[in-house]
Amino acid sequence: MRGLLRDWRTFVIAGLAIGAGAVIGGAIGGIGIGAAAAGVVLLYAWAVVWIIADSKAGEDFFSHYAAERSLAIGGHGGMPAATNLLRAGLRRYMERGFAGKLPGGAEGLLALYTYETESTDTESNTPEYHAFTVVLTEVAEATPFIGELACQRRRGFRFFDSAEDKFRSRQRVELESEEVDKRYEIFIGEKDDMNRARQLFSPTFVDWLSSGDEKLAFELEGGMLACYRPGHFGNAAELDEICEAASRIRETVSSEALESADAGATPPAPSYEPRSWLRAEDSKAPAKRTRARLFALPLLLFFPLAIWLGIYASNYGDSGESDQTIRVDRPKHATKRVTVRDEKLLALIAEKDDGSGVTIDDLSGEGGVSPSTAGEWWTEALKLGLIELDHESGISLSLTPFGERIVERKRS
Repeated sequence: MRGLLRDWRTFVIAGLAIGAGAVIGGAIGGIGIGAAAAGVVLLYAWAVVWIIADSKAGEDFFSHYAAERSLAIGGHGGMPAATNLLRAGLRRYMERGFAGKLPGGAEGLLALYTYETESTDTESNTPEYHAFTVVLTEVAEATPFIGELACQRRRGFRFFDSAEDKFRSRQRVELESEEVDKRYEIFIGEKDDMNRARQLFSPTFVDWLSSGDEKLAFELEGGMLACYRPGHFGNAAELDEICEAASRIRETVSSEALESADAGATPPAPSYEPRSWLRAEDSKAPAKRTRARLFALPLLLFFPLAIWLGIYASNYGDSGESDQTIRVDRPKHATKRVTVRDEKLLALIAEKDDGSGVTIDDLSGEGGVSPSTAGEWWTEALKLGLIELDHESGISLSLTPFGERIVERKRS
């Protein structure tokens, strides 16, 4: 924030916006409104600069996080379609990723992952974004042990389980833990061995699942383990926790798979290279993004001014319709906008006034308006400063200089 506030471009852009707000506000409503407009733009400018600073601080945090843990870092890119979660949606992408030896010891990819679906609630099929923080690591030795394992957060009621299972090809794994059963639904592949699946869930592992993060879930498919939680994490403690959880799950699966392997069997060689999925970022990208945001600052600051001008134009512009208004220089005591009806009656007064003014009856005569309309209008026109009364007779109406300008404008 301090860095942006020291930048001369911030001062120039914000100063121009504040000055424009003061000028426009002053033109519309005087010095007080001008000062208020300048204050509003100043607060808005401060908010915009804060948002830019916060975004840059987020980028700096991720860079620092990666450097402290000796991880490679990458930007927006794809992810391996290794599990159901990573194949979900119409579009899938990693918004930021870290690769290497993660906290907890597992070699893998830590990603801020998003997949998109289309909402069917509207005709426009608005995209819906589903954000997750995912750790993807390989457990090659588990491939001959179990083909598919999903420990997913429970969404429905447990008494529906048996009915739902009739429509599934996967097998449900039931454990002797009430707490785990409340939190999770556990499935294995159609051809997987149930006894082997239960071997994975040792008492210590079940206890860890029942007392740990209830939003944590994982999927194992073809030797690839994806451990995930909803949302994109933005602090070091949460990122470390999900990495450590993935490492714990990987260690459990790996040890059980190796214990059950045939003597002398050689486990499959690892084939997953996490760093290959990172899209390298230009080293100058953060600085470029900051410059781009600063150049976007004028648009963001002048947006409320444009709205203000639009409202002003709609209230005082001339569209030729009866409910629209005419742009003129108004006297300070004017309390109502000038309408097309005002134009018509002012032109009538100018036409009929021979120097001694006109009466209400003159306005509602031939070529004029109804007596009730003329009676309603003249009091409003007096307040607006369009006409004045002959103080001696008290009944004659004549144009003020302001009213004369309206008539001349209409004629021209």
